[in-house]
Amino acid sequence: MNTVRLLGQEQAVGKQDRLDIRQFLYAFYKQMNTADPITDEKNDTFAVAFRRPKSFIVFMARQFFIIFGCLALGEFAVWATGIKLPSSIIGMLLLTLFLKLKWVKLEWVRQLCDFLIGNLGFFFVPPGVAIMLYFDIIRPQIVPIAVATFVSTALVLIVTGHMHQLVIRSERLFLRWYVGHCRKNRK
Repeated sequence: MNTVRLLGQEQAVGKQDRLDIRQFLYAFYKQMNTADPITDEKNDTFAVAFRRPKSFIVFMARQFFIIFGCLALGEFAVWATGIKLPSSIIGMLLLTLFLKLKWVKLEWVRQLCDFLIGNLGFFFVPPGVAIMLYFDIIRPQIVPIAVATFVSTALVLIVTGHMHQLVIRSERLFLRWYVGHCRKNRK
């Protein structure tokens, strides 16, 4: 039994505990993408080789520049053409186009996008609080708003489910046709 100093206290740990801690730290540093974990099973050690902060800052700045650059291009497209679509939607479509054309590599924006999607609920808090400022205006219309919210949510779920089933059926039909077509051509 060995001891490890955790949070200022000595803790007794066995071999399995050390492996669990090592796996956790390895996954943590790998996920953060700021360090390269190094493990040595033979000597039962774990070390972390931190990357230079400058490269990490440049890496994060590039991600922000790409995403906010696409948003700015969306703003410009809406201003220049007068399209009645939100500039954020145009920016996302442009980012998708750039990714498909391989002008932007997925690795260049993956970490920031994962962070933003992982914390998406947090970004809805300020607008939700701002709605409370106008509650006296919203109060007379609360029932129609609630009904519209629930009905539209149910419709989206139903349509999405049916579209998924339709796509799955069409894929199966295509595969049956393709397999039959290949068998006919072999004979």
